Order: sequence, then C-alpha cells, then structure tokens
Amino acid sequence: MKKSVIAFAVFCICVLQMNAQNTVSQLYDDFSSYKESESVHVNPFFMTFIRPFIGNSKDEKVAKKIDSVRVLDLENCSEKIKKEFCERVNKIKDKDYELLTRIKDEGDDVMIMVKAKKGTIHELLLLISGDEPTFIQLKGNIKQEDINGLFNEYGKKNDRRRI
Repeated sequence: MKKSVIAFAVFCICVLQMNAQNTVSQLYDDFSSYKESESVHVNPFFMTFIRPFIGNSKDEKVAKKIDSVRVLDLENCSEKIKKEFCERVNKIKDKDYELLTRIKDEGDDVMIMVKAKKGTIHELLLLISGDEPTFIQLKGNIKQEDINGLFNEYGKKNDRRRI
C-alpha cells in the first residue's frame, strides 16, 4: 500500500511538472487551435517535394537546408488571446534555446532564439508579441557560414557594411 501511495505521488508530481512547463511546441499547439488564428505547418515530407523547385543562389541554398516550417499568426484573434500569447512568450522555459536577440520597439517585442550545436543551427525561432503576435519556427541544419553568407550578400545589395 505504501509503495502505491508513493508511486501515485510521484506520478502526480510529474504530471504537474509537465503542465507547468511552457515549451515552444506547447505554445504553437495551444494557439494554433483557436478559430481566428492562421497557422501553417510544412513538414519534412512535404519539404522534399519543394526542394527541387528551389534555385541555386545563396539564400536558396540555405532554404534547401530547412526541413520544416511552422508559422502562426494571431493578428485576427481577440485581445484576450493576444495578451495570453504575449504572457506565455515571456514565460517560455526551454533550456535548449539560446536567445540571440530581443528587440522592443513601439509596443512590439521580438525574440529570436536558436537551437545550435557546433556551428550548426538546428532550429530558429522568431516570436513576436504585440498587436500582431506571430510565431515562426524553422527546423533544419544550417551552418553559421551560410547565415554569414546571406548577411554578406544582402549587405552588398543594400550597400551596407559587410559582416
């Protein structure tokens, strides 16, 4: 009987811990279910069909390294839902992500986060809070030099200093 009580207590603690976490996947899943939200998920299987149609410039080479894309737009949702999204974004607890930058501008709060190992970005996450809450997640295997190449290419096009 004592073992059963202890096992039940451990189970309850685990369930409570899972519910208390605010992970990126939970954020997408919870808010994409709202009727007013607009969401798109391009999975790895579908990406294999898209790759042959991608060209060969530097940005297209990076695009070929993306395995999946998830986009969530809450612009048409109620203020209550938008506020809840913003609160959840600010409480994200996912130790696997590194915050690259956070930009606050005119009521918008933009966070760019990545999961990376040994110079390879496996996941890039863009979270925008404010009037037009947005979630963009790219998964793949993008090398740091590919990203630098994009910055250099677009820097030249826009007559900016090279990175």
